[in-house]
Formats: sequence, C-alpha cells, structure tokens
Amino acid sequence: MGYYTKYELEVKGINEVKVTDFINEHRKKDPNFMYPVWTEDGELYITQECKWYGHDEDMDILSKQFPEALFTLHGRGEEDWDLWKKYYKNGKSQRCEGKVTVTFEPLDMSKLS
Repeated sequence: MGYYTKYELEVKGINEVKVTDFINEHRKKDPNFMYPVWTEDGELYITQECKWYGHDEDMDILSKQFPEALFTLHGRGEEDWDLWKKYYKNGKSQRCEGKVTVTFEPLDMSKLS
C-alpha cells in the first residue's frame, strides 16, 4: 500500500532547462531518478501525488549538480498535520515542519435550532 504525499517543487537561481537536461541525462542511468516530479520528456510536474521515498537522495544529487540554485520541495501527506517544506542547496538540506492551528467560533446559544 504505502503512504502518498503531494509534492511541489520550486527552483530558484538557475535556468530550468539546465536542470531538465541534467535530469534527463541522469535518468538514462537511473530511470527512477526524480520520477514523481519530472516526465520522460523533461516537463516539470507542478504537483504530483505519489510514494517518493527516495526524494532526499534525489534532491541531494540535483542540488550538488547546481550549487547556485535553491530547490524548495513542498510536501502534503495523507494526514492533515503532515505539512512540510524541505530546502536543498549544494548538497545541504533543511526540513521545516508546517504548523496547523484550528480555532472554532464560540458557542452562540441564539443559533441553536
């Protein structure tokens, strides 16, 4: 079965064509490299819901190849509380957890029906 996460990838500081070319070349050696985010013809999926357990390894490889770029991977898991962003730059990464706050309006007895 597995756990699905909805991924969104942002790329800043580099031409996306260079990134796409690198991914396509790397995928000739490893067809599963970044599969959930990139299509075979190099088109970027804005969002993709899938099981991508190797995203850290794939993003580390990509960020080392383009050390000047900042990659931001957004994740929304199956659970309501599972929201995060991961930043990757030159082989380094940081995970930032999302914070979910729920508030309810107070009881108004006059609205009871």
